[in-house]
Amino acid sequence: EGFHAKDVQNGQYDVEKYVLVNQPSPFVSTTYDHDLYKTWYKSGYNYYIDAPGGIDVNKTIGDTHKWADQVEVAFPGGIQRKY
Repeated sequence: EGFHAKDVQNGQYDVEKYVLVNQPSPFVSTTYDHDLYKTWYKSGYNYYIDAPGGIDVNKTIGDTHKWADQVEVAFPGGIQRKY
């Protein structure tokens, strides 16, 4: 099934607003930090994804926002299972 975006039709398409407000959007959030899942969600799941088309959030909106340490990569529309 892959990873699906929460709200492709009416969600927040502005990357900066999406990151700062954490609202339903057409993006699926991932990170370069392979250990972030241990402290953030404690879900026990860690997926390694090698997919094209991700948006490096810190390179796009700058690295001074409050979530910059998450080193997020946002994928518009989701991530197909094959990745």
